[in-house]
Parts: sequence; C-alpha cells; structure tokens
Amino acid sequence: MSIPDGSVSINWLNISLNQFSSFLTLAHTSPMTFARFLLADLLPKEIKRVLYLDSDLLVIGDLGPLWCTTRAGCCAGAARDLAFDSLTKRQEPQCAGMPLVKLYFNAGVLLIDLYQWRQQRIGERAMQYLTKHPNSPYADQDALNAVLDGSWKILADEWNFQPHYNTNIIGMKPELRPVIVHFVSPMKPWR
Repeated sequence: MSIPDGSVSINWLNISLNQFSSFLTLAHTSPMTFARFLLADLLPKEIKRVLYLDSDLLVIGDLGPLWCTTRAGCCAGAARDLAFDSLTKRQEPQCAGMPLVKLYFNAGVLLIDLYQWRQQRIGERAMQYLTKHPNSPYADQDALNAVLDGSWKILADEWNFQPHYNTNIIGMKPELRPVIVHFVSPMKPWR
C-alpha cells in the first residue's frame, strides 16, 4: 500500500473461515473472499457506507469521486463484468451454473449502502444462495449478483477495469486510463 503516514488507521479483524468451508472457490481465490458477506455484522452500526476493494487490484487514481457517487436508492454500486454479462446472456457453456440476472457485475469493487445491506440481509441471503447452489462457479460473485439483481447501480468501468487480456494501461491516453485496475485472471499484481 502507498498511503501517507498517519492518513489512515487499519484495524485487522480475525474471521473464522470455517463458516465458509462448504463454499467452492477458484484455484486463485481465497475463502476469505466470502468475508464481505459479513460486513454488516463486523462493522459498527454508525458506519453507513463502505467501499469494498478486492486485494487483487491496483488503484492508480483518486478514489474521492467514487466515494461521492450516489447510488440513487440502490443497495450497492458496482461495475458490470463485461465478459461474463454478455456470456451469461448468450447462455454460453462456460457460464453454466451462473445466475441469470438482468446485468452481471464484478464484485471486486463495491460501493455499499450498509443500511440497505443490513435491511435487505444481503450477506445472509448470499450465504443461503451458496448453500442452495454449492457448485456456483464464481461463488461469492454469483451469490451477490443473484441477491442484488435489480438493486445495484452501474458504476463506470474506470472504477473496476478488468483486463481479461493483456492490456497496455500505460499506453492508454491519460483521459482513458482507469482509476482501478482489477486483475481478474490468475495473473495477479504481486506476480
């Protein structure tokens, strides 16, 4: 992390992974990804909004404008998963088991209204979804898509740029560069 000294405090929480032991994960995914289901329980009630960021992304710009984005009454804001959204709509074989939703989003960057998240019991319902659909291929993301179907706001792609193929971000025009690059494949920033 590149955060100026004293600008933030970090509180680490110990979370038992046992409650997620029956859920499927991909080879390059940690069971800790399911911990986002517990945000409403883990965070104090006075926290009204959360910006959830996966660990496999690179922030290369100011997150202030994202934080100030309104969700127009939606429980969460997320960027569409452009690859999976079109594949699920065509019902391609590699999407077997994925939920058929209006729009499919990538859950690596979520701007969450915690009040609505709690009211709608999103975490609890996501875990119920996975219990009913244990072979869901993109488990945590599939569950959140199923539970939030129709109640999330589309964020611009710049907030969750997903280079499924080798993309030269440095070679992009500055005004077209994303703010957040998400390494959605087995290629990770630490490799």
